Amino acid sequence: MSPDSSPPPTLSAAQLERLATIVARFEHDWQQGNRRPLDDYLPDEPVLRDAVLRELVRAELEFRLEAGEPARVETYLERYPELAGQTTFLVNLVARECRLRQRREPGVCAADYLQRFPRHREQLEARLLLGVHPPQSSRTPPAQPAALESILRRFETAWDHGLRPDIESTTPWPGWAAATGRRSWRS
Repeated sequence: MSPDSSPPPTLSAAQLERLATIVARFEHDWQQGNRRPLDDYLPDEPVLRDAVLRELVRAELEFRLEAGEPARVETYLERYPELAGQTTFLVNLVARECRLRQRREPGVCAADYLQRFPRHREQLEARLLLGVHPPQSSRTPPAQPAALESILRRFETAWDHGLRPDIESTTPWPGWAAATGRRSWRS
């Protein structure tokens, strides 16, 4: 593991609850058309701020791309340069942008992301499954069902926060429900 890819600190149950509350407020505001800057949602506590920032960047990128708006990872890296040092998060975010754009824009191919992020080429090749380059006509993968996308997002979120989720459940890891008093990841 390189120095810039150390896992983020694990959050306490109270911090996880606060994180979920802030992200839910952001998502609600976005759906209501209230698009405030991400900075308006960031708490002062450094560890929690970092976790909230990652979640808000991921959510806003998804919302914008799903709405057909232009959104690129580089924009977030310019606004929040501290994200550039979080390799796992960054590679996941780039892969997410790629998947979402491929659904809407047939010309988008994973090779473009290798050129945009050459420093992370090896991780992106593995993440974007580029071991064998398909012919040009079949570069756009079929859209994945929404349920699978939701499971993948929960898994990536937990992984980015240093958690090793039990992927067969609806919670980030075994015992999470008891630790947080919640029945599921999104409840």
